[in-house]
Parts: sequence; C-alpha cells; structure tokens
Amino acid sequence: MSQNELIPLTAKLIKTDFRLTEDDSFPTSVVSRGELLQALAERIAYLLDHDFEFLMQALYRIDVNENKVKMALQGESDNPAQILAELIIEREMQKAETRRKYANGLFSNL
Repeated sequence: MSQNELIPLTAKLIKTDFRLTEDDSFPTSVVSRGELLQALAERIAYLLDHDFEFLMQALYRIDVNENKVKMALQGESDNPAQILAELIIEREMQKAETRRKYANGLFSNL
C-alpha cells in the first residue's frame, strides 16, 4: 500500500492522539503528507510553547522513539517541531499500515 493511501488514516490517528476537534486549526481533509506535516508541525510548535507536558504525553501514547525525541529537542535543529512532526507521522503511518493489514484479514490464519 502506498504512503498516499495511508495519509487519511494517519491524519485520523493524529487527530485522535492529539485530541483535535473541528474547532482546531488542523485540516479536516488532508490530501498529502506535506500538508499533514505542515499542520502537525504548527500544532507541535504551539504545544512546545504552551503545553509541553501534553505533548510529551502524546508522544508517549503514540510510542515515538524516546531517543529520537530527545535528539530532536536537544539537537541543533532550528525547528524541533518539524522533526517531531516527521517522527510522529512516521510512527502513525506504521500503525495505520498495521491496522489496514489486520482489517483486510492478512493475519487471520496465523
């Protein structure tokens, strides 16, 4: 399955994990990974400044690699929000792919 096919499910997972509603500035229909990345990076930048604890809890729930998170936050990058957004999308896409496989019954005879 291509990444583009996983984007809607990935966006849905992100909306759920970050408790985003229609009132939030997160797009309701994401058509590309770039759009999703931009919207998520903006949300993360806000959380870095205003609700760091919630962001850390969300990263833990999503199961983003702790060492990669530390590197993004302590690294020399000018934009840790962008790096964290990429890590989140990568992890959520993995989860979306797994859910898609189970929904299609690919593991039903194991």
